[in-house]
Amino acid sequence: MKRYALILIAALLGLVSCRDKVNEEFLLSESLCLEDNGKVIFSYDPASCQVSCNPQKHLFRVMTDNTSSWYSVECETMPTTAGQSVTASVKWSVPGSVQNLSSMDMRVEKIEGGKIWLWSPRRKIAVSVMKLP
Repeated sequence: MKRYALILIAALLGLVSCRDKVNEEFLLSESLCLEDNGKVIFSYDPASCQVSCNPQKHLFRVMTDNTSSWYSVECETMPTTAGQSVTASVKWSVPGSVQNLSSMDMRVEKIEGGKIWLWSPRRKIAVSVMKLP
């Protein structure tokens, strides 16, 4: 009986620790996107979307051409290195959902070619943005 209890506890601890990790598919994605708890909320399509960036305000936006769906990320400081922690507000509007998550602790998971991947282990929000010149 004790053996089964130990196996159950180990399995539960494994599940809890996995929740703190960003989805590997998100980090491999070439597209800018926003995920909430592993579900893609918005994905950038260059044929029908626009990207904007205001480096002075640490503000990033991704939106459809008609602005019917969008997300924005405003960081207190500019993300510059992988592993960096930043405080950010993430807002989005897609059909059926409008969200405004303020002052989230996010971790810079990866930076490559101007693209920045951010992750909030607490809120399970993954978002990628593009820093434009």
